[in-house]
Amino acid sequence: MHSEQEKLFQALESVTNDEQQQDPLLEQVREEYNHADASARLRQYEGIDTQEAYRQFYRQTHRRQRSVWKYAAGWMAAAAAVVAAVVILYPRQGQTEELSLAEQTAQSIPMFSDSLPQLSIDDKQTISLDDSPSNLAFAGTSTATASRTINLEKAEYTEDVRNLELIVPRGRQYYIVLPDGSKVWVNSGSRLRFPSRFTQHRQVAVSGQAFFDVKKDGRPFSVVCSRGMVNVTGTTFDIRDYQNENTQITLLSGHISYQSNNGPSEDLQPGDRITHSDREMELGQVDVQYASSWKDGMIYFKNQRLDEVMSDIERLYDVKVVYRNPSCKELRFTGSCSRYHTVDEFMHLLSLTEEFNYEISDKTITIK
Repeated sequence: MHSEQEKLFQALESVTNDEQQQDPLLEQVREEYNHADASARLRQYEGIDTQEAYRQFYRQTHRRQRSVWKYAAGWMAAAAAVVAAVVILYPRQGQTEELSLAEQTAQSIPMFSDSLPQLSIDDKQTISLDDSPSNLAFAGTSTATASRTINLEKAEYTEDVRNLELIVPRGRQYYIVLPDGSKVWVNSGSRLRFPSRFTQHRQVAVSGQAFFDVKKDGRPFSVVCSRGMVNVTGTTFDIRDYQNENTQITLLSGHISYQSNNGPSEDLQPGDRITHSDREMELGQVDVQYASSWKDGMIYFKNQRLDEVMSDIERLYDVKVVYRNPSCKELRFTGSCSRYHTVDEFMHLLSLTEEFNYEISDKTITIK
């Protein structure tokens, strides 16, 4: 496997050769680098010391309290280093490399926790969902499961409709195909409630975060969350509704409407995001390219406080984060990386900013 440095120079060579990039961030770097007005000034950086370039780049942008990528136009050679270092050279979409179980257990903190997702039936019976392929008998049917996946679409039911709940613990993610063929990616520390089969109205409930790809079949589809309900027909959207956080609904394609519990409603177009707090509901626009990046094995954060970033890391890796220096919580970061990096790698690369130190002991990350 190539080293991080080799990957960096391959990326830089591809950019300087004006080769179109699959990665959108590298494509942005290529366009800026090869722009007629910028290329002459930027080519002098081809022999750049990538670590030092990154440190200089971050110190400049951080002091000015600007987003890394908004400020990158004048520092595109350094931005290329950021793509490789801060953005952590993640695998391309659809090409993420997962470590074997043996490789994971050799890590100090595994990428996926030992806690297994569970399927609750009528709040009475609970079945653990093993990672190994198997046939699962429940609620009067048999269906196949595989690694972090369950498909209920082709199940044959012989019993009355049962109330099911998929419980995904911290440190895990799961993918489920609902009885109607709709697809749902369920993030760490989340729950999805749904019936064993749908009748005239398709309704599910989510707590935590889930990405929906709803199959259009003529029947209405709705998703209940803590502060309201999303009504759809056939579309793709993301719901983030963790406890003690604002509710966020992001539409990627199609059309949805959001009805809050206290009355107001909003229609969303692709690229829209509803942010619903206890006090207000706000409609804005986001880059849909990253809105669902977590389901593709990505960790993405844009101008977020360190405590917000680490809150996600706690869920994704099933770890605890403590702050010996509380002021570190206010530091802001922009970047992205593969979910299939270990938490040790993630923390090391984030700490290249030289804004904080950290140590990992057992499953606790101490930031100081």
